Amino acid sequence: MQYVASLLNPWDIPAKLACEKMQLIWDTVFPDIEYEVTSTSTVYHIAVQHVADSWWSSIGMAGIAILTAYFNSQAELKGSNENHVAFSTYALDKLRFLYHKAEGDDKQQFHGLYQGALVVQTFAAHFGTSVGACKIPGLNASGEAILEAHGALALSCTSIQQALTLVATGTLTIEMIHAAKGRNVTLPRTLNYSTGKISNRQTGFNDITWGETTRKYAKSITKAYKKKSGRFDEIITHAKEFSKMSRRTDDSASGAPDGNATEGDDDLDEELVDITSSDEDMD
Repeated sequence: MQYVASLLNPWDIPAKLACEKMQLIWDTVFPDIEYEVTSTSTVYHIAVQHVADSWWSSIGMAGIAILTAYFNSQAELKGSNENHVAFSTYALDKLRFLYHKAEGDDKQQFHGLYQGALVVQTFAAHFGTSVGACKIPGLNASGEAILEAHGALALSCTSIQQALTLVATGTLTIEMIHAAKGRNVTLPRTLNYSTGKISNRQTGFNDITWGETTRKYAKSITKAYKKKSGRFDEIITHAKEFSKMSRRTDDSASGAPDGNATEGDDDLDEELVDITSSDEDMD
């Protein structure tokens, strides 16, 4: 999970490379048990399914749950589909949801890129799924055990963008959330004209619909924090604080933290402003 979270494309890992990494993990965790991981082995298929069920799905569901919790915590938003749509449309404009502060219309004045409260809280879902994970030396290119979760943060940004888009387009409504009765919301199914089958592929959180957006975020995040790892560590700290708080309350969608931006992030924003300023690139 930690390795996939570090990839520029967290939606996919080539089978050969996946087997190599899984073999390394197996040999480290179970040094006395011989086992060869192949693309047809049980371990490989279980691991791949686990990533899909416990990681992609968790982050995708977290985005909707956290946005819903925010709506319910705001008197002017609670109970109004119309206000939900207006808020989501505004948050998507100029990708305001990515920032800690995004007042006005001048993007040059936005601060705290990738530190938006909704994004950081969704990022916490990644750490919730990797609690107790072992650090495996040799997983990354340098052979160290430290892996930067750039792909996980990118996936979190995408999750919130998906949730906001569903609300802004009227695809996700209060009535649908109430009908779920606390369970995962069932998104509308649409007809796939190429296959002739009805599925939620168009509305769901998946590589086909959101892969390109995720990869652009991952590329931007990696470029942004390549030489500023301390800043990225600050975002991780905020996310882990929320993750711990969520586990204590046994409710991953309640109790939003303050979400303070890292100190001295102005120069970082100046460096990044051209990366996400193009609607054609990110929308």
